[in-house]
Amino acid sequence: MPSPSVIRRIRRRSWPWVMHRHRKLWAEPDLFNPENFDPEAKAQHHRFQYIPFGAGPRVCIGMSFAQAEALILLSYWLTQFSFRPAPDHTVFPTAIATLRPLGGMPLRVESLR
Repeated sequence: MPSPSVIRRIRRRSWPWVMHRHRKLWAEPDLFNPENFDPEAKAQHHRFQYIPFGAGPRVCIGMSFAQAEALILLSYWLTQFSFRPAPDHTVFPTAIATLRPLGGMPLRVESLR
């Protein structure tokens, strides 16, 4: 588990997106690894190591709604469609106020029915 002082220094200087990809906090920070969120792995993380909605007294008031809405939409979409990245587009993350793909995220969407 990273030391609290490492977490404080990173939080003071950066957005969560940077912290979520910091090499001192994650073994493979540029890969999405769902196992990082297993209960056993989460027990090894500092409580502020992953904060997609912020933390502490200024946590996003819309967090619960956003998570519920995302689950409902994704569960519906994944039963109705298949999604593949457009073959001629390279995804590059950029951040203004939130993280987003530079130039958008073109996808090929096909109906499963």
